Amino acid sequence: MTQFIPKKPNDDVNVSRETYLSEAFYLVAATALLSGGLIFVLFFFVDVAVRLIPTDAEAMLLDTFVEQFPTASNEAEDELLALTNQLAQHWDDNPYQIRTRILKEEVPNAFAVPGGMILVTQGMLDLTTSKEALAFVLAHELGHFYHRDHLRGLSRGLLLKLLLFTSGLNQSMPLIENSAQLTMLYHSRGQEIAADRFALELLHREFGSVAGGVGFFKQLMAQQKQDLTPEFLRTHPVNQTRLNGIEEYSRNLLR
Repeated sequence: MTQFIPKKPNDDVNVSRETYLSEAFYLVAATALLSGGLIFVLFFFVDVAVRLIPTDAEAMLLDTFVEQFPTASNEAEDELLALTNQLAQHWDDNPYQIRTRILKEEVPNAFAVPGGMILVTQGMLDLTTSKEALAFVLAHELGHFYHRDHLRGLSRGLLLKLLLFTSGLNQSMPLIENSAQLTMLYHSRGQEIAADRFALELLHREFGSVAGGVGFFKQLMAQQKQDLTPEFLRTHPVNQTRLNGIEEYSRNLLR
């Protein structure tokens, strides 16, 4: 009869074969993916809800917000509004009564404000030396109204702040807050690309050409200093990326 000899217990039986560093990496990656996925889902429902808000409700908030900005001459604003309306007539079923205002600021910029107001800085007017280039800027802002990006951005920002501060996750788990911010930036860059394409379609209908969009970005790139900030940390795609996308979309549009 064979004698049974018990084996000694393995001291490593409860020790993971993975290193602590790799386990930490997997945990961080899973947390980031889950939080990013949750935010994407919430953003989807926000976007659906925003489209149900009537434009009249937006306009109620507009006047008090815009009055704080100093403006340029009435004649210049009238010309800006005339060009904007000229472009907006190619937007079927436009629910907005578009208004424009020029800000006395030297930095080139333009904004779509809830309620149908487009704010353009004097610096942007100085930069856009052709009517077609300025038309692209205005049509781009109309694109934000078309997609209701102005409300989507506000709603998403408020939603994230509410989630983070009521749960305390922004203090206990900075990774989740950072994932949320990166998700916001990703959506913002997508909105800019969609607004660029909408602008090209309006330019094509109005002028039979989309050269204004290409010319605008070439002017912008020639005057602005190079920014080395990585694209994933930006609210807008880098200018070269947008120019490449405009040129590609233009070729498809003109076929």
